[in-house]
Amino acid sequence: MKSKLCYQCRKTKTLDQFYNSCLNKDGLQNMCKECSLDNNRKYRKKHPDYYWGNENSYFRRKYQEKVVDYQNERSKATDNCSIIKVETEDGIWLAATRRRPSLFINSKKQEWNINQRHTDKFKSNFQRYLCSKEKKIAFKILDNYQVIKQFKGTMKDAYAQRILIQNELKSKGVKVF
Repeated sequence: MKSKLCYQCRKTKTLDQFYNSCLNKDGLQNMCKECSLDNNRKYRKKHPDYYWGNENSYFRRKYQEKVVDYQNERSKATDNCSIIKVETEDGIWLAATRRRPSLFINSKKQEWNINQRHTDKFKSNFQRYLCSKEKKIAFKILDNYQVIKQFKGTMKDAYAQRILIQNELKSKGVKVF
């Protein structure tokens, strides 16, 4: 196996221990991956404001305007929002969505299939609950959804409405996922 000398640590290492570089004839950087990572860490520690730290930092200059424009447009968007309720024997699950409720429920069915293969990546108590059930039963539970509120607004409004309804149900002693 071929090897190369790192110009910083002066050690001979195998070629897979060097990052690619189109600037050099051999197609590899002059510094090994270990030294390169070490240099990057030192630079970030020495210049903490370079990336996001202040108004003149690289990423803020490059992306801040786009981020602000996106956030403004997103907050102005008024779509049909829905609050969906799914009742189970263990409690109630509430969800907020801007999609049609039937599409939203279908996406949850697809998540069920994915979660069966990746059981270590559960995101919520409700997903854990659904995955403890057989497919037929889980899908039947999801098919019995109810739309309890529809309105025009932003997703932020929908989340706020869901939390209000959730708190109202909890105050009545209902278990909410």
